[in-house]
Amino acid sequence: MADGDREMTTVDIKVADNTDSPQPGGSSSCRMNAEIPSDVLKSAMKKAKRLGMKEADVSMCWQGFHRLDSDNSGFISMGELRTLLENAHNAELSEEEFAEITFQFDTNSDGSVDFEEFLEAFCQMPEYRAANMEQMIERMAKDTQFDMNESQRGPEYKAYHGGVPVGSVKNWLEAELELMESCMMFPWTVLIVCSFVLAVYYHERVEILFAQDEAIRYDISENANFAFAGITPFQNGRIGLKNLYDVNTVADFFSWMNLGLVSIFFSESWDISETRVNTIAKCTSARQILKEFGLKDSALQSSSLDRKEFEGDCPESQAHGLPQDPPGWFGTPRTPTYLTYNSVVGGLRMRQERLDTVECSKSDTYGGKLHGGECIGHGREPSAWAQGYWLKPDSRASVQFDPALADKPGGETVYLLSGQSQAEVRGILRDLEDRVWMGPYTKKVELLMPTYNPHIDAFTATYIVIFINPSGHYWRRVYPVSFWLNPYHGWWGCYAFDILWVILVFKMIFEEGRDLVKAWREWGIVAGSIGYFTLSNCVD
Repeated sequence: MADGDREMTTVDIKVADNTDSPQPGGSSSCRMNAEIPSDVLKSAMKKAKRLGMKEADVSMCWQGFHRLDSDNSGFISMGELRTLLENAHNAELSEEEFAEITFQFDTNSDGSVDFEEFLEAFCQMPEYRAANMEQMIERMAKDTQFDMNESQRGPEYKAYHGGVPVGSVKNWLEAELELMESCMMFPWTVLIVCSFVLAVYYHERVEILFAQDEAIRYDISENANFAFAGITPFQNGRIGLKNLYDVNTVADFFSWMNLGLVSIFFSESWDISETRVNTIAKCTSARQILKEFGLKDSALQSSSLDRKEFEGDCPESQAHGLPQDPPGWFGTPRTPTYLTYNSVVGGLRMRQERLDTVECSKSDTYGGKLHGGECIGHGREPSAWAQGYWLKPDSRASVQFDPALADKPGGETVYLLSGQSQAEVRGILRDLEDRVWMGPYTKKVELLMPTYNPHIDAFTATYIVIFINPSGHYWRRVYPVSFWLNPYHGWWGCYAFDILWVILVFKMIFEEGRDLVKAWREWGIVAGSIGYFTLSNCVD
């Protein structure tokens, strides 16, 4: 035991000498000055912070603990702990009090105590807690508030006060440099995209091609009429009540061709106003009118066909003056023209997809009683129905054609040449109608009208397509396709933006090649190629 009974405080720990040998310096109670090892100090201060102990308290506790740890193992026995605690607080501990203290920190029940466990036991002594409770609570409150503030502070504050690892700074700088390089490339990226868009625009000039397509589509849809009010051809038609989209039968198709399409596409002279046309019609004999609609002379033998409503000199004739073609407009010989500005190229092609006939697959109960004729295609096989245009076909179907179904007997391709007169064209159409060129075997009729607009140097292929499904429904579509004959069609932008785009593309290729060579030099050809040709870089 110690020589005296001087009271221990938290800054002066007396150590009981349980040996009979005198202490150095001649005192049984001495102040130890051993320093806490760095590995022990870090964990001990963390524990002390949680317990609310001062640094001086920790230092004094270490002096007593180190005095008893004579073998420097870092542990003391339970008996030594009890003696140290009793001397530190100048009070004896009962078995129950000591067991209660050790129970709270000796969780592994190994019978020995390290320095952290000693600090835990020291703070559990009633005398220490009574003397330092207010300070412990205050310190723990301050530490808790500090931790809360630290958790709420942003990374900028922590970096400023605590510093940043070198690796993090390096990674950040690399990311910033890469971002800066990307930002510097952004204007060039915008420029190359804009130059490409403008090059495409000046090459295509889609607004002009659209206007060309729309003019033809509108004229065929609205001006190629049939079902005129009045007895056509003997009375000049007042108004056509139907157009292409009212074609629902074979008879409608030939009526539309004769009265509508031929009139607007096979123009023979300069158009004149309505009253003058009506007067000329009164001066024309029935024989001449019927010849203009394709009847042959053998069918026009009756003398009654020579009568006219206006006999004698017609008020509207060349002798009394009729509008002539504008000088030089149509050329010599006269160029067949459509919509004033478009030259007809070749004429009009008529072709069809035509199905074969087969014996119907008749059921024993109803087939033979309900239908006695033939069927188209493969009868009731679903494979034939799949190609039957049951729903409205899209634009792509307008330009698609099955050559295996073309030029079947009775449905051969027909060409109406641009040099032919309207009477000749109507005669051919009359013959086609007589031999049922379009009938129940027809699946699709395609009319192709090629025209050339010399004023803008554009070619237009106009498809007029009629789809017929096995239910008897007709789908109609007008699909003009215009394109420039010369990709550099006189617009300065074609050259300027093409040159700019090519320069920017070569610049990009040069820079990408330079980066690839740099990657090869740094990592080797194989590793450099793998690192360079990433998904993002390939997309870029």
